Amino acid sequence: MSEDRQFKAGEIIFTQNTIPDMVAILQSGTVELLSASDDYNDLDTQIMLRHSSKVMPIKEPGIIAGHSRLLSEKCSKSVRALTNCSISVYPFSSGFEGIAASDPNTAATILRQIYNRINSAAAGDQKFGKLYQNICVISDNISLMYSELGGSGAPATLESKASSLYQNFSSGSASFPEQFSAKFLVTDNSRSLSRRYGLPGEAAEAILQKDLALIKQLLSMNKQIFTEMIKSEKNIAVNICETLTDVYSRIISRVESAKGLINKELYSMFGPENSWSDYLVNGDGFDQWKNSNKLSEDFIKNFLSLIIKLNAIYEEIIGEKLTAGYPGIKMIHDYYTSAGAKPQETEPQPAAVVQTSLQQPAGNIADLKNSLSTIFNFTLVDKDFQTRFLKM
Repeated sequence: MSEDRQFKAGEIIFTQNTIPDMVAILQSGTVELLSASDDYNDLDTQIMLRHSSKVMPIKEPGIIAGHSRLLSEKCSKSVRALTNCSISVYPFSSGFEGIAASDPNTAATILRQIYNRINSAAAGDQKFGKLYQNICVISDNISLMYSELGGSGAPATLESKASSLYQNFSSGSASFPEQFSAKFLVTDNSRSLSRRYGLPGEAAEAILQKDLALIKQLLSMNKQIFTEMIKSEKNIAVNICETLTDVYSRIISRVESAKGLINKELYSMFGPENSWSDYLVNGDGFDQWKNSNKLSEDFIKNFLSLIIKLNAIYEEIIGEKLTAGYPGIKMIHDYYTSAGAKPQETEPQPAAVVQTSLQQPAGNIADLKNSLSTIFNFTLVDKDFQTRFLKM
């Protein structure tokens, strides 16, 4: 028997390292997966939660208990309501095996719910992979610009990376543009750099096709027939559940690893120190680039437009704002709005980047729109998002 519960934003639904006592079906709202190091498992719950990092938000209705193997072992992640949520709860005391024995119909429903959740997680894995790929593209192209535009004084780690990438790029047939615009930042030069931007390990989609092909066929059967099968042999359902929860755990671990790689690249670009933003603003990097006479006049403006889009996508996929963790973004914004960056303005306005762009004369708005249309070849979002963003 299920019951509907309301969880307020911030409430914990499942706690890492505890055995679940219910199946939870998200009806509306958004929850988030949280992960803490195993070192915190035996400490106070609040301490563990304070040291937990966000893995990903879950917005799609469906089961949110697949993080426990067979729904009877300790949860590998915590689940917290990110917004006010409506959740249908099915209490149990003996995990999925007990459900399969006592209520085959509910067991069949749960298996389909877990399978659907895995498909959602696999779609999330693709988004993480694409975000990582394009962040790497930007990071590497900043490195190439640094070397080509005669930059100097970057932190040693960035200098070394830039030198290596520049050598690879220059040894092939690739060439640099006469003027560097924001379009260059999103140009995939991986072939010229002998680089691969894919996430390491087996992609979630490949895992589904390899490990869940037969299970997909079984779950596609008529529900009544499948339920009768569980009635006659509950171990069929138990084995399916074990495989599904294991696959889900593997995909979530892959997503968690991807987030770590994404944040590492972002830190090298927008971290508070020893980052490209620190060099470009505080190490006079932008001034060096402009002095080369190879930087387009609207480069910084469109670079910020690109960052705005990255922030929107990062927040959608990960549930956090880039600006909250990467102060280098504000450094670049402040540089752009300063009198030094825009000498024609005697009184810089402390407006947001979007507002600054909208306040430009009509001719500049058209230029920005065209530049953004080019940047949208970055292919991180669908056409509807592009249209809404351009209208904004």
